[in-house]
Amino acid sequence: QMALPEDVLFSPGDGELRVEDQLILHELARALRNVPYTILIEGHTDNLPLGPGSPYASNWELSLRRAMSVVRCLVHDEGLSPRRMGVAAFGEYHPRVPNDTPEHRAQNRRIEVSILRYE
Repeated sequence: QMALPEDVLFSPGDGELRVEDQLILHELARALRNVPYTILIEGHTDNLPLGPGSPYASNWELSLRRAMSVVRCLVHDEGLSPRRMGVAAFGEYHPRVPNDTPEHRAQNRRIEVSILRYE
């Protein structure tokens, strides 16, 4: 399992990948290309409410949008098979650490990439 912090791929509160950071996913795709197992992309957020005017109704929806942005890049831009991809959105409900400081909230905002050991 690998965790990519929010600030590696996304601007705060945004669900779309930053173009300049897609090179990271290119390198990830190179590593995953020969792995024969299912790849699960998980989106996670902190527990702070989204700002006014956010296009997302909840942190849960933001986490799903981010996970889907990663899957879309891996499938459409990098050529990984969609049959090998899975998506999970956990929103704020699976924090790594308590959401009690800015540093902890930053750790909870992440994309996790897991390789599931079945074909």
